[in-house]
Amino acid sequence: MSNTDLEKIALFRFSLIAPLVNDTYHTFSKEEYYRKMASKDHRLPDGTLLRPASTTLKNGILNT
Repeated sequence: MSNTDLEKIALFRFSLIAPLVNDTYHTFSKEEYYRKMASKDHRLPDGTLLRPASTTLKNGILNT
């Protein structure tokens, strides 16, 4: 895997947790944010769809 691919994956992962890191999420609680994000499909850099578990988001790690 090229460095560009790895960077795209890292940016994708961070994009999902960035609102929590920056304290800019627009939900009542972090738990609600995890559930909201886990209820949606997210497109990976390679085009496939991913629906991460809320616990995966809570841990800040996405197994792609």
